[in-house]
Amino acid sequence: MDFEIDDVKILYGLGVLFGLGALVYFGRDLVFELSVPVKSLLLLLGFVAFFTAASAIDRPTLDSVLYVLSGGAYLMFLGYTIDRYDVGDTGVFLALVFSSMLFIGLGYLLREREAGLPWRQSRYVLAVVAVVAGLLIVADLLGGGVVYTAALENEVTSTPDDPQMIVGTVTAKNEFVGARKLSPPSVSACVYTPDRRDSDAQLVWPDDYSYATAEVIGGGEEVELDIRVWHRVPGENNETAQQFTVERAAECPDETSVTEPTVVVVLDESVGTDRR
Repeated sequence: MDFEIDDVKILYGLGVLFGLGALVYFGRDLVFELSVPVKSLLLLLGFVAFFTAASAIDRPTLDSVLYVLSGGAYLMFLGYTIDRYDVGDTGVFLALVFSSMLFIGLGYLLREREAGLPWRQSRYVLAVVAVVAGLLIVADLLGGGVVYTAALENEVTSTPDDPQMIVGTVTAKNEFVGARKLSPPSVSACVYTPDRRDSDAQLVWPDDYSYATAEVIGGGEEVELDIRVWHRVPGENNETAQQFTVERAAECPDETSVTEPTVVVVLDESVGTDRR
């Protein structure tokens, strides 16, 4: 059997795969730290741009490629928006119903009404889309981001009954008018007693911090997160509470340099620190 290989369709297919891959990267926040509403609008504008170009181009295969890319952009827009905003089950259902009606309606207009735009008008639409996208990006870049500051305690106490010590807080403030992804800085901690460094000490974040990287912070909002350190008081029958001094450092120091019970909190240099 002879199989005919259409080189053009292969190239178009590869273009679709790479284009959809780029959309996935963009929608998963792997590139370009843009605010949530701006990124959502850019994906929607991408859908409009691809669809407009597809309806204006009279090339049977090329227009199909652009329609696929427009559908991919819309799918990423819908998934990204639903993921970043708490729309609930009803919101997801309504979004899916609206999307179904939208694409059925667009298909009807193109097939039955021949509502495709002439190329000259399409160029105007694409120019408007490009200008709006550029303005959104500039506004996003100039609008400020999420600023993180830490407030540390001077001293904390660990007891056998309560091994968790709240040594401070990290506050995230969104200085932009739109929502942004919440990505708190990495934090580690070391606990020292006069004779040793406690290898069992663990840094414990509350649940709202553990899942913070998948959430957003609204425009102008502040979120405060506790820094909790777990420390087991040595000795099976030790009923004595231990007092610890709280310090900040760029890294955990050599245990021989610590002369009193100390909790050392290691924070990124970009995070400002206050004392509570």
